[in-house]
Amino acid sequence: MTMTQPRSRHRLRPDLLAFAVACCLSVSAFAGDGVSALSPSTDISEAADELYLQVTVNEQLRPSVYRFVLRDGHLFASPATLLELGLQVQATESNERLLPVERDGIRVFYDSAAQTVALSAPVSALSADTTRLNAPPISPPVSDAPWGGLLNYDLDAFRGNGVSNIVVAPALRLFGPGNFTFETNGVLQTTDVGGKWNSRAIRLDTRLRWTSADKALEVILGDLVTNSPEWARQTRMAGIRFGTNYPSLQPYRVLSPGPIFSGESAVPTSVELYVNGIKQFEGESPPGRFVVSGLPSMEGLGNARLVLTDAYGRAREVDIPFYGTRRLLARGLNDWSVSVGRVRLGYGADSNRYDAPVALDASWRRGISERFTGEVHAEVRRDLQLGGAGGAFLIGKAGVVHAAWSDSRSRGLKGSQTRWGYQWSNGVLSAAFDSQRTHGDYRDLAAVSSGFLPAQRSESANVGLNSALLGSFNLTYANLQYPKQARNRIAGAYWSRAIGRGWFAHAGIQRDLDNSAQNSFQFGISATLGDDYQSSASMRHTNATDMYEANVMKQARANGDIGWRIQARQDTPSGYSGLAEATWLTRAAELTAGVAHGTDGSGNQYRMAARGSVLWMGRSLFASREVVSGFALVDTGIAGVPVSLENRPYGVTNASGQLIVTPVFPFQNNRISIDPTALPANIRVPRKDLDAVPGASGAAKVTFDLQPVHAAVVVLVDTSGTVVPMGSSVRRIGTDSVQEDTIVGYDGEVYLEGLAKTNTLEVTIQSAKCIAEFTYDEKATGIPRIEPVQCVVETK
Repeated sequence: MTMTQPRSRHRLRPDLLAFAVACCLSVSAFAGDGVSALSPSTDISEAADELYLQVTVNEQLRPSVYRFVLRDGHLFASPATLLELGLQVQATESNERLLPVERDGIRVFYDSAAQTVALSAPVSALSADTTRLNAPPISPPVSDAPWGGLLNYDLDAFRGNGVSNIVVAPALRLFGPGNFTFETNGVLQTTDVGGKWNSRAIRLDTRLRWTSADKALEVILGDLVTNSPEWARQTRMAGIRFGTNYPSLQPYRVLSPGPIFSGESAVPTSVELYVNGIKQFEGESPPGRFVVSGLPSMEGLGNARLVLTDAYGRAREVDIPFYGTRRLLARGLNDWSVSVGRVRLGYGADSNRYDAPVALDASWRRGISERFTGEVHAEVRRDLQLGGAGGAFLIGKAGVVHAAWSDSRSRGLKGSQTRWGYQWSNGVLSAAFDSQRTHGDYRDLAAVSSGFLPAQRSESANVGLNSALLGSFNLTYANLQYPKQARNRIAGAYWSRAIGRGWFAHAGIQRDLDNSAQNSFQFGISATLGDDYQSSASMRHTNATDMYEANVMKQARANGDIGWRIQARQDTPSGYSGLAEATWLTRAAELTAGVAHGTDGSGNQYRMAARGSVLWMGRSLFASREVVSGFALVDTGIAGVPVSLENRPYGVTNASGQLIVTPVFPFQNNRISIDPTALPANIRVPRKDLDAVPGASGAAKVTFDLQPVHAAVVVLVDTSGTVVPMGSSVRRIGTDSVQEDTIVGYDGEVYLEGLAKTNTLEVTIQSAKCIAEFTYDEKATGIPRIEPVQCVVETK
C-alpha cells in the first residue's frame, strides 16, 4: 500500500510547536497531580487520507510508524493502534473500526511536512500499567551444581602440663542438582593423661534439608532447632520441621514495612530516592502511574526524600519522615514454622539421647498492617499444653511497643508468662526496655524434658547517645533470676569513640548490685597500623584482681599470606603470661602453630591446628580452605588464569584450569571475574564477569567459556615479492571456515581466524585472481605472523 502525501491548508510552525509543548505540558509528580493539555490543534485539511506517521506521545518517540486516517480535519486510528501507543480504549470501543485520536484530553500536533504527529495525553488517558520502581529482588536464579560432597575439618592439638588433647570436628555435606542437601557433623576427642589415652566420639546433628527459594520454604528432616518467637525458648528436636526461612532463602528481601511512594506522570520522569541523605535508588519512570518501594531495613526514625525530574528538567522533592523497625513484618507477609519430633537431651555430651514423648512446636507471625504484626505460638505433647499470643505495634514516630502472653498446663501444674517492652531511636538518642516474667508453675518443652526451668524474671533497660563529636554512650541495667536461685542485678555505663584515623577507644564501668566484689572497670584502645597490622591494649580492674593485656597482630588475607599474633598479659595475683602464634593461609588449608608460657604454674603450652575442606564436585577432587557458607568451582579450562572474588584478587587456576573460591553466600549474587589481560592473545573471552549464586547446599559451578582462536596475520605477496594491494578480496576455500570474506590491509596483511593445519586462500586483485597456500601450527600461542605467503595467479 502506498502512502499518500496529505494536503494541509495550515501548518504549525516548528518554533510555535516547541513553544506550545514547553509551556503547556505539565507533570503529575506525586499523589496524582493532573496534567494540563496542549493548546488546541491547528485546523487540518478537510480531505480524507490514509497516513503513516512517526508518533511521539508525551515526549516519548515510538519505535515505528503507525497508520492514521485524516478525515474532516481530524486524525483517526484503530483501537489496536491506540492501545499500542499506550492510550486507553474503552471496552465498548474495542470493536470500532476507527476512533478519533483527539479525545479524553488528548491534544494532537500534526506536521504534514515531517510526517510526524505529537500527542499530549493526560495520565487519565494512558493505558500504561503501574510501574514498580526499586522493587527488591526476591531471589536470583541459582547456579548449576553437579553432584558433589564437602568435608569440613577442624583439627586442634594441644600439649601442656603433661596433658595432650586432640580434637577433630568433621562436618559432611552431600548435594546434587536438586534442592536436597544431606548434612552431618560431630566431634572426635582423644586425651592423654599420664600416658593413658582416652577417646570418645559424639555426633551432633544429622539432617536432610529441602528448600524452595521462590516460596522461602524449608523442610528439615532429622536434628533441628525449633523456630520460635522471641518470647518463647527454642528447643532441639529430632523429627521434621517445615516453614519459611526468609533470611537464608531470600536474603535480598526487605521483611519489615517501609514507606511506599506513589504518583503519576504524563511524561518520562527521572526518580531518585534518598534515605537519611544517602541515595538508595535512581531510575526512570515511563508515563503513567508509578510506585517506589524497597527501602532498606533500618531501626529508628529516618527521612526519605523523593526527587522527581521531568523531561523538561523541572524537579520536585517530597520529604516523608518514617520509623523503621525489624520487629514488624510487611503487611500480608507470613512467617511460620511447624516442628514435630522428640526433644533432644544431652546435646554435645550424648549422641543419641531423646525424650520419649512426641512433641509439637508451632509458630506463626503475620503482618496484619503496616503498624501491627501479630504472633501466635503453641507447644504440645502428652504432658504439656502451652499456647500464647503476642504482637508488636508501631506508635507512629514514638517507637514500637511489643507484648506477649502465654499459658501452660503440665502434669497438674499451671502457670503463665508475660512479656512486654518498648524501643525508640532517632539515630542520636535511643531507649529500650524489656521485661519477661513467669507466674505460677510455668513450663515449656525444655522444662518438662530436661528440667531446665525458664527464668522467673528477666528485665533489661538501655539508654544510648550517639554523637559524632563525643562518641557513643550507653547506660544499661539487667535483672535476671531463675527459680530457687539468687537474683543477679547489674548496672553499667559504657563509652566508645573513634579517635583520629584508625584509632578506637572504649571504657566501661559495671556494678553488681547484689555482690560488690564483682564491680569492675575496664579501658582499652586499639589501632590499625596499615592495611594488615593491628594493635590493642586493655586493662580491667575489680575488687579482687587486675588484668593488663597488649596485642600486636598481622592478618593473613590471601593465599600464601602468613599472619601472626603476639600477646603479653599480667593478672594479679596470678602472674605473667605470653603467647605467640602464626597462621599460614594456603590454597588447601589454614595452618596455625603457637606457644604460650605462664608464671602461674601452667608452664609451657603448645598448640597446632589445621582447618580446611575437602571437596568433590563432578569428577574432580579439591583441597581448600574451610568452607563456612558456600563455595564456587571456577572452571576456565586454562591453567594460570587470575581469578577475583568481588573485585578482590583471590588466586589462579590450577593445571586443570580450575579453582575453588570461598566464601560465597547462598542465594546471593557473588561476582567472580577473570583477568583477560593475563591470557594469550589467541584466547577469546566472551565474558570476564559471572555471578555465582549457590543454592541451599552452598555449592555453585561457574564456567568461563574461554575459546582458543586459531588465528594468524598472513602477509600476501605476488610472485615478484610485491605485497598484494590493499583492498583486495580474500576468501578461504576448501574448508568449512567460520570467518566471512575479508580484505587485505596495509602492507599486504590480512587477519584470519579458524585456521586449519593447511589453508588455501583465493585472492581477488581487481579482475584477476590468485591462490595462496600456507600451513599453520595449531599449537601456536598468541597470534603468529606468517610471511611471506606467495599468491600465484590462476592459469586456465
